[in-house]
Amino acid sequence: SPFLSGEIHYPFELEMIANGPAVGRAGIHLRRSFIAFTHRTLPERQAALLDGICFNATADLDYDSRQALARSGLIHILSASGMHVVLLAGALAWLARLLPMPRWLQVAFVLVLLMLYGFAAGFQAPIFRAIVMAGGALIAYLLERESDNLSLVALGALLTLLVMPRSVHEVGFVLSFAATLGIVLFGPPLLRPPKEFWKRRWFEAKTSLWVGAS
Repeated sequence: SPFLSGEIHYPFELEMIANGPAVGRAGIHLRRSFIAFTHRTLPERQAALLDGICFNATADLDYDSRQALARSGLIHILSASGMHVVLLAGALAWLARLLPMPRWLQVAFVLVLLMLYGFAAGFQAPIFRAIVMAGGALIAYLLERESDNLSLVALGALLTLLVMPRSVHEVGFVLSFAATLGIVLFGPPLLRPPKEFWKRRWFEAKTSLWVGAS
């Protein structure tokens, strides 16, 4: 088996220097609570799959399940990505607009919960990039300006490399930005094709995302 399991014994004691930000501790607590809940309520295999899809927690996934996903080309679903952040940000923004609170509080509400999810999911480069882009769009909304998607992609790349410089050597980082850039550049034109070729709006949107990401 290419996957190893066991215990690591350190010849020294670890010392906690600081507790870290409150939102980070809350995110870790959310992750642990979610994993504990899924393992209480679902069979072991389904719980491990759900943990991986939602929070990048794949430690409990068995070897056979990993191999089955790899053979079917679906191994990538075991990773929280920018799409998770986009869906969460959209749902939170919709909910915030329904609540009786000022615009700045709506933005703060969404950003804090996105940061909470980012810490819970491990804050990998694609998640960090998506949160930066969502934050830029929310600030534009706060200032009543229209956001520029290409500038948001550039901002996400710049801040990701400043915070996580080693991610430039990771394939996931490159593919994530390439897919996002493809959607930004080629998605909008494909949403406005001749109507005789595109009869339904949902098909237009899905097709533009597929072509852009490829």
